[in-house]
Amino acid sequence: MLNDLQAIIFDMDGLIFDTEKYHRACWKEAGKDFGYDIDDTFLKRCASLTGQNTLKLIREVFGEQFPAEAFHLHKRKLFNQKISLADIELKPGFAELFDWLKTQPVKLGLVTSSRQQTVHHNFSGLDALDSFNVIVTGEQVTRSKPDPEPYSKACRLLGINPARVMVFEDSNNGSLSAINAGCKAVMVPDFSAPIEEVTEKAYAIIDSLEYARELIET
Repeated sequence: MLNDLQAIIFDMDGLIFDTEKYHRACWKEAGKDFGYDIDDTFLKRCASLTGQNTLKLIREVFGEQFPAEAFHLHKRKLFNQKISLADIELKPGFAELFDWLKTQPVKLGLVTSSRQQTVHHNFSGLDALDSFNVIVTGEQVTRSKPDPEPYSKACRLLGINPARVMVFEDSNNGSLSAINAGCKAVMVPDFSAPIEEVTEKAYAIIDSLEYARELIET
């Protein structure tokens, strides 16, 4: 498989860093402050969405009269406060996999719905960002995951056919984005179990990045 691949692209939150738990906690806290119960269905639907698409989801779920902008801003403030104090942990297997991939003849990419500022914060103290050949953040796309635009853009910037790109994602939205872009999508579930479409169309589903090298070499 490694001989057939020209690039490996990673999602960030929930895949490289164990940060999705902070997003979920802040959504629930923001909901409580606004008098709403935020359930798991909402949390799963908003995974990997950029700001504008999150606002659309909020209006869809809570109605057009709901103060979506204020609610979203409040959640973002809560998250920024929490993440600035958090000891952000790497997900199991990433460090070892990334170190190995840097020695292989493949390009490396990062595609995230988070903002560039969050990317730099999360990677502070790690010698990793300079090893990515391309980084696509939420500000750089008009349509977020599950739309194919984020991964299509990354492949275009790399100059590589999506069929020769393997993507690692933790969410259904992210996995569908990679699948719809024509990449080999590998889901590593964090909070959400794979939906039927992802199960049918993903290249593979693995429990941890600890098993990714074996998959790539097979």
